[in-house]
Order: sequence, then C-alpha cells, then structure tokens
Amino acid sequence: MVDHFILDTFAAPGQYTSSEPEWNADRLTMAFFGKYKFNLYNPEDSVGPLISDMYGPLLALAYLPATIANSPTWALVLGKLMSLGFFFIPVIWLYVSETWQKQKLSLSILALIAFFFFTTDIRALSYDAFRICADCPALGFSALACIIIYKEQNKSEIPLYKLLISAIFAVFAVWTKQIAVPILISLPLYIILAYDTKTFKRYLACLVTSGVVISGILIVAFNPQGLLFNMITIPSHQPWEDGDNKLSVILSAAEELAGYCLLQGVIVGVGILLTVPNDLQKIKDWIKENPWLLFFMVSLFFIPTSLLGRVKVGGDANGMYTVYFLTLTANLVLLQKATTFSIESGREILQRVSQTGLVALVIMLTIYNVNLPIQNIYKTLPNFFNNVHQVVYDYSKNNPGQVYFPWHPLSVLMAENKLYHIDSGPFDRYLAGYPISKDDFLAYIPENFTMIAIPAWAEERGEYGKFYLHYLPDFTQKIEVPDLSGFVVYTKASSQNVSHVKMP
Repeated sequence: MVDHFILDTFAAPGQYTSSEPEWNADRLTMAFFGKYKFNLYNPEDSVGPLISDMYGPLLALAYLPATIANSPTWALVLGKLMSLGFFFIPVIWLYVSETWQKQKLSLSILALIAFFFFTTDIRALSYDAFRICADCPALGFSALACIIIYKEQNKSEIPLYKLLISAIFAVFAVWTKQIAVPILISLPLYIILAYDTKTFKRYLACLVTSGVVISGILIVAFNPQGLLFNMITIPSHQPWEDGDNKLSVILSAAEELAGYCLLQGVIVGVGILLTVPNDLQKIKDWIKENPWLLFFMVSLFFIPTSLLGRVKVGGDANGMYTVYFLTLTANLVLLQKATTFSIESGREILQRVSQTGLVALVIMLTIYNVNLPIQNIYKTLPNFFNNVHQVVYDYSKNNPGQVYFPWHPLSVLMAENKLYHIDSGPFDRYLAGYPISKDDFLAYIPENFTMIAIPAWAEERGEYGKFYLHYLPDFTQKIEVPDLSGFVVYTKASSQNVSHVKMP
C-alpha cells in the first residue's frame, strides 16, 4: 500500500515515469471549484479553463474535504486517504458484520486480508483503491447501496427508509461516474427475484424519487448545458482505440477482464455449483438463502460498462467494476460458508472446506505479495515534501505567470489562484469532435509566459502529452531551468536565455 500511496503521487520530478502523479492531481482539482470560484463544467459555446471534467459532480463533492489543505502535497495526502476510505470501508463493514455475532472475527480478518491482497495484485483494483479518481467513490457508493440491501437477508421485508438510503447511494454512484449506471438495473432485479413485487415497487419508487430530486439539484447547481455536454456528449463521442477494428478491441478488453477475474470466478462458480437447486421452483429460496448472489449479479451487470470504459481512447482498467464486485463475492462465499453452523454432515464438510480455502487463499496471496518494491519506496520517501506537485507550486508562487505547466493545474491554482487548461482538456474536446479555437485556448493560459514545462513522460507521448503544440507551435526549443530539474522545459525558438526568471 505504501508503494501505491507514495510512488504514484509524491515522487520527485522525473523520478516516476508514469503519468499517474499528474492524473491524481488533475482529478482532485475538480474539488476546488468552490474554494477558487471556477465553473466546474463549460458548455460547448462558452469555453473556460478546461480540466478533466467528463465525470459527474459527485466526484468533486466527494473529495471536497481535501480542499482544507493549503498546499498540493497535503491536499493529495487527504485525497489519497479518502480514496482508501471509499474503497475499503464498505468492504470492512460487509465482512466484519458478517461474523461479529458469530464470534468468528478471525475469519473476517482473513477475508479482509485476502481482499487487500487481491487489490494489490490486480491492476483493476489497485488503480481504484490507491489513486484519486471518480471510480473510487463510485464503487464505494455502489457497494453501500448493495450492502444495505444485503444486511436485510434474514428479514421478510426491507424497511422503506433502508430502501431509500440504498437508492440514494445508487444514484450518487451514477452521478460520480456514468459507467455506474448498471447498479440502477441490477439492484431492482435482485429485489424482485429475492423478495416480492411489493418490495420491488417500493424500491423502484425510491430510485425514481431520489433520482429526480438529486438529479434536479445537481443539474440546476452545475449549469445544465455544461454538465450534460461534458458528462454525455463528450464521452459518447470519444473514439475507440484502433477504431477500425472494434471487434479486436472488444476481445482484447474481454481477455483482460477475464484475466483479472479468473480466480474469483472459480471460487464463485464452485459456490454456485454446490448450492444451486435442481428444482427451478426453489430458485427464489436459493437466492434468499445465498445473499452473496446480490454482489455476483451486480458484477455481471457491470460487464458491458467494464468493457466500454476500456475500449475508448484513454480508457483503462480502472473502469472494470466487475472485478471489484466479483472479488467481494468470492471472499463472501468463503466467509459465509466458513461461518455456517449446521448439523448436516454435507454442510459441515463444506464449512471445513471453506475455512481451509480462505486460509489457503490468504497464504497464496501473501506469498505472491512478498516481493515489495522496498528500494523504490526508500528512494521516494526523502522527496516526499519535494515532490513534483510541490516543486510546481513553489516555482509558480515565486514566478507567477512565467511558466505554463499544462499538466499541473492544481499546483498552479493553489499558488497563483488561477486555473489554466490542463493539456488533456482541449485534447478531449478535439477527440470528441469539438475542438476549441486558438483564441479560447490562449484565453486560459498565462498571459505573459515565456516557457512551457512538462513532465518527462509527456515528452514521449506525442500529442497525448503535448497537445498544446496545436496552439503553441513555436515552443520547440529545449532549455534547462535549474529549479525545474526533472521537467522538460521549452521556450520559443527565438528565445536565447531565461535570465529574467526570478529563482526562489
């Protein structure tokens, strides 16, 4: 966890070869819309500073507590801790409460350890757990919506207020990231299968009511045109990877998803085979007796959006929500069977097998996690307070407006109280077929800047890392700036020196 927490955010300039330090800060920038008074969403015909704003406003609201920080370093620390909370707190509540009354807390701890190691092993999970992104609160809200229903497993009727709370969390998830939409379908379907039509209708009413109220508030609060343009129009027009061969892209994404789910799928598959009744008329009772099927059903409904989020340009494994819910299910299957007391010999054997399986799973995952990158952590820790974000913040505070940092909007915002385009903002609009004009681009970058500083990884990504060249083609001469060591710095080809820059 220390590896993920430190290396992908708090490394010194040039020390970390990935773009994750920049993406963490960019996503967190949305949360500062209230503190620094900027529009979170800009409509097509009224361009403001463009950041990565293709997510729902609940992302900004979820990370709002991080805005109490007065430096990017501490803002990112708070953001990271909040990500861990969104990701793991629902899991802790689910597993610990499962065994609390049965005095089998040790088994819950084993299940939590197994889930944690799954998270560190599988990129689709580690990306969401240890980084600042919309997926983390979206998964947390989705999980809470499910757990509230799951906790009523031994009751014939779910109280109305619990149905309403579950529905609110489900709506929150969708307004955090659009690909959480399947939660609005899978939960009502589970309820109608496990309960009765009355409960289903009540839950549907709760979903509609909370959906209308929450959606109405957010649409009015965040500019309807800008909100819908950025959440629906821009993402829906993003091209596919290798757009000429969509089948190949889908198959590649499906193969990746299957790889992340293989072990958990085997565990859940065995659990289903050992418990499913031969008589179809008993299916309803089977679903009721095995409430972990709720999370399994949710994981299945997330398959389409898990693939869709991966096949688009810029998509990654972080949108594969199926992996999170299937991993929850696999550990829950073992945990539930391991804590089930029964005088039936067959059930007793299943209990012992589940206990052994849970222990074996933890041992196997522990061995797999032994090779930790201690050396990398040791190299990074001394630079914790001299990380790339803090360097940009300090430099911008001492040299306001002198350098355009197209990949560090948060640091510049906190230093200069001004928000400028992040490089991916205009690029996203360009990909979607809504490019902004040069005048609109120049209006939201420093007025009198003489240099552009980008992280080393952006230098290797072509227009993915230097889209600003579409508007600033003259900035092609590389120079060295002592206080920006680790950055790639450009100035106009005619410029010969940077002696006018004041060093801190």
